[in-house]
Amino acid sequence: MKVEVKRSARRRKTISARIIDNRLVLQIPATLTKKEESIWVERMRARLEGKQKELEEREQRKLDLLASEMNQRYLGGKARPRSLVYSSRQKTIFGSCSYRSGHIRISRRVRNFPRWVLSYVVLHELAHLIYPDHSRRFWELLKAYRYTERARAFLSGYRFGAAGRAT
Repeated sequence: MKVEVKRSARRRKTISARIIDNRLVLQIPATLTKKEESIWVERMRARLEGKQKELEEREQRKLDLLASEMNQRYLGGKARPRSLVYSSRQKTIFGSCSYRSGHIRISRRVRNFPRWVLSYVVLHELAHLIYPDHSRRFWELLKAYRYTERARAFLSGYRFGAAGRAT
């Protein structure tokens, strides 16, 4: 993680740190020595990385619980994923399922979507473990989820809006 140190003549004692765009931004008093600065950089890096790991573990537990609930409620527990993780590498799709290996990846962007959309994406990928294609039988499974059409419209609108920002 890159580090950006901002020294302030107005700052006397307090030191603050936050992560902005995958950078550790540390705000320190201008009077600190280089040695004190490096100590604070390492201390804050460790603290924020620990918090980040905690957050990711909590998000993973929530995702696992959601997948279990969706699987039981809508698929009768038939889907058996080997792994289910958030992925930061998925830029153009919202989820993917490797049918043969049983690995499911959900785009990190989806974490910030309304819960009913996240639930749909998880259910959609779980259903691929039963029917790997988008056949009529596949869509029959998803019909049971009452927000399927609304979630698909939301995702379509998101894609459209994201495409407009790129131009």
